[in-house]
Amino acid sequence: MSEVAWPDHMDALDQGWEPGQHASVIAPTGEGKSWILRHLLELWTADKVLVVDNKGDDELWRRGDFLTVHSFPTWWQQSQQRRRGREWYHLVTPDPMQPGGWQKAREVVAQALRSAYRQGDWVIVLDETRAVTDRRHPGLGLDGYTDAIWLRGRSRRVTLIAATQAPRWVPSSFYDQPRRHWIGFVQDARARKRLEEIGGNTDQLLVTIDQLQEHQFAYVTRRQMYVVKAPEWMPLTLQQLERAQQQAGAR
Repeated sequence: MSEVAWPDHMDALDQGWEPGQHASVIAPTGEGKSWILRHLLELWTADKVLVVDNKGDDELWRRGDFLTVHSFPTWWQQSQQRRRGREWYHLVTPDPMQPGGWQKAREVVAQALRSAYRQGDWVIVLDETRAVTDRRHPGLGLDGYTDAIWLRGRSRRVTLIAATQAPRWVPSSFYDQPRRHWIGFVQDARARKRLEEIGGNTDQLLVTIDQLQEHQFAYVTRRQMYVVKAPEWMPLTLQQLERAQQQAGAR
């Protein structure tokens, strides 16, 4: 299995991505899921991005172009974000373990998903898919919403990026059509079984995953597969991204 440098990987994505194409990022904690998500968002420079975060403790979402909110949207938040040039929201959900928190969290996230889908032209990131889709407490049981967006979002130019620690928490509908997947090392047998639903050469995929090193991912579509390592640098604003590109070009 060939390895591809991250800049070449991003160039290939830039040439082939269109609004409404979805993606999954699957890897254990600490392997670089959030870094990849940030790079994808900088590449897919949509004006409207919604990150649904059930933890609220990831530094990557608390700075840069994101506006942290606890409900979505309100008129003043939209106005403030437009003055910054983008509507990039970091939605921190209420703690479902607190009294009344589960129902409130479910209402907040459901409203956000409905609103983004109806408006169209949004990129939606589920920072932990299980927290949104799992029907067992404290999961919010909103798999019907995510399924609908995944299956019909393309017509509304809505991109859904599902990030999780294991494939079994990614709803099966997410594998039904050609998608983009970044998959880190997966050890759990039930999780590995779920990879069979991605399609393509499953045996080669499992062999590739077994050989992955730290922070490496198998990039998989139904037409291609190769290994890429999560990048070491992380631009947090367009200005930082432009500076990094200029520095790279000057070398």
